[in-house]
Amino acid sequence: MLSTILSRINNYLTEQEQFFNNLEINIQKAKVKYAQMKEEAKAKAAAATQAAAKAALWSFIGLLIGLIVTMFTGKVGVDRILRTRTVVR
Repeated sequence: MLSTILSRINNYLTEQEQFFNNLEINIQKAKVKYAQMKEEAKAKAAAATQAAAKAALWSFIGLLIGLIVTMFTGKVGVDRILRTRTVVR
């Protein structure tokens, strides 16, 4: 009877040891996966930042071109109005 109890306790302890060993392995795997995901996220964030910077630069260039075109067409329009306007005294 005592040997049966000791055998069961030994089996239980072996099962628990295996459980905790597996748990430790899973924790290590999770740490590695977390580190990989973190690096991937950093790379994706850097790419998104670079894309946003390019978009902002091209938006600025587009606005600058629009400003130049608007200034030129405004000058042409004012010159045309001044040439066709008759002065009344």
